[in-house]
Amino acid sequence: GGLPSPISYDSSNLNAQALAQRAENDGIGILVGPLDKDKVAAMARQQLPMPEIGLNTIDDPVRRDGFYQFGLDPADEAASAARHAVDDGDRNAIALVPQGDWGDRVLDGFRDALNAEGGQLVDYRTYNSDTHDHSQAIQAVLGRGNQANADVIFVAGQPTQARLIRSQLKYYHAGDLPMVTTSHAYAGQPDPDSDIDLNGVNFVDMPWVLGNGGTIARLRQEAASTYGSSATDYARLFAMGMDAWVLARRVAKGELSADEPLEGMTGVLAPRSDGHITRYLGWAVFRNGRPQTLSMPSTADVRAMPSSRAPSRGSDYRTNTAPTQGNVGAGLN
Repeated sequence: GGLPSPISYDSSNLNAQALAQRAENDGIGILVGPLDKDKVAAMARQQLPMPEIGLNTIDDPVRRDGFYQFGLDPADEAASAARHAVDDGDRNAIALVPQGDWGDRVLDGFRDALNAEGGQLVDYRTYNSDTHDHSQAIQAVLGRGNQANADVIFVAGQPTQARLIRSQLKYYHAGDLPMVTTSHAYAGQPDPDSDIDLNGVNFVDMPWVLGNGGTIARLRQEAASTYGSSATDYARLFAMGMDAWVLARRVAKGELSADEPLEGMTGVLAPRSDGHITRYLGWAVFRNGRPQTLSMPSTADVRAMPSSRAPSRGSDYRTNTAPTQGNVGAGLN
């Protein structure tokens, strides 16, 4: 049998205390959600008898057993990009990230993983993502001998910004400096006319987007035929929803453990001691404006490596990700 039909709560109209009380009254076995970061933080402070998988990641320390945080954390992606860069022999990096909290989070994730791998962030600059001319930030980060000392440049940004920065790096004669980025630079669907500007750029992304094995291709096709454009327009969120139920199944069976990473659609998933579900990602490169998968993560690689490491080779994702059993779940939207 599968997970019983979920009971959905509209968390926009209920505060954390009301959600907790309602879940207890309804005898919920596992809570899944909410999505909003502030509400996830508020739910983490509630004392509940059932486990919960919050669908976002928070920075506050959590002192509640059975509380897990699962989201598409950009810091996880930046960390994965740093590890893959080091695997390719690029230890000394410079970085360009957008101004603001998101850019700070991504930079921290990249720098922490790079340091853990024995690499070094030589220098970094922030840029204004509301403008199209990034020459000042680019010249600054390439200056003071940084370009000569760097093996790689990490650029964080949405597709338009990543393409602009790549073109402007070439203008300043840094086109030969390897560039790495996160999935945010790729819209998720091939767009060779636009992404030709990103040729040669390496990026991390989830198996649901990069995987080309038989199973994952079939699942993507089934999702598109069943759910239409929402499955393709919001592909990464769709994959996150699939993984949330896989995690709920593991929690229900008492089988969610850092020693047992699992193949998900958003990456290989491994819980940390603070309940944060870390994602290990695939590695791809733009060729002729199209993403070409270079490697996929595998549970064997994650299991064999220290926790600071990410896998660099892997499987074709021939795993059955459909939940088959578990306790009652509640989806908090």
